[in-house]
Amino acid sequence: MINFSIVTACLNSEDTIFHTIRSVQSQTMKNYEHILIDGGSSDATVSIIKNQNDNRIVFRSQVSKGIYGAMNEGIKLATGEIIGILNSDDFYANNKVLQSIKNAFDNANTYIVHGNIAFVNKNKPSKVVRFWQGSCYDNSSFKNGWHPPHPSFYMSKKGYLIVGYYREDMAVSADFDLMLRAFEIHKLKSVYIDECFVKMRMGGESTGSMVNILKGNINIAKSFRENNVKIGRFYFVNRFAQKILQYFGKFSKINLKK
Repeated sequence: MINFSIVTACLNSEDTIFHTIRSVQSQTMKNYEHILIDGGSSDATVSIIKNQNDNRIVFRSQVSKGIYGAMNEGIKLATGEIIGILNSDDFYANNKVLQSIKNAFDNANTYIVHGNIAFVNKNKPSKVVRFWQGSCYDNSSFKNGWHPPHPSFYMSKKGYLIVGYYREDMAVSADFDLMLRAFEIHKLKSVYIDECFVKMRMGGESTGSMVNILKGNINIAKSFRENNVKIGRFYFVNRFAQKILQYFGKFSKINLKK
């Protein structure tokens, strides 16, 4: 049985995809498959992937259905017990991340493991711009503006069978909606690890523009409404405040190894 299925959606990612793949290959936990779904790249992305001499890589090319459509395709292909999403411009903070996550999943009836992430400069990935300090979930967390950083979110295959897939109509908030269903609706048992899992280059799908941030807030409100979760009038104020606090995170916790 494969322990991990790591899913990476990519499109014209020639500048970063090699680094992403190498960060997976460097993990001390070797019992994984790395599923790469390409949405029709016109650059060297596909060649870089195909040139990897690694039988743990599962590659599929498809007409682009968007990033969450590609993630859903990867989840459907996954044969591992634990599924994680690693974006094509992200990389693991150190080589023991998967082992730490596996150790946490060894606790009885754990469906979800999540941790911390660091945002780094797009062109200088050793330079940390912001740190997202996670925390444990409780019954009021989502209503108070909390949610875990999606790149640190790992859920078991059986968890996805309960929760379902990413809603592609939610655009940049599809990850929020899926995590809301997992934590708040289905109350799946989760474990928080106070470690940095992933380094995320700034400028991605959800961090790249004010338009995406506005669109995200609209879809977050829609997700709460359609999942029948009531929030207070100050929800988005609290959410914004927590984002501001991320800039003052505990940088000492970050493993800065490349």
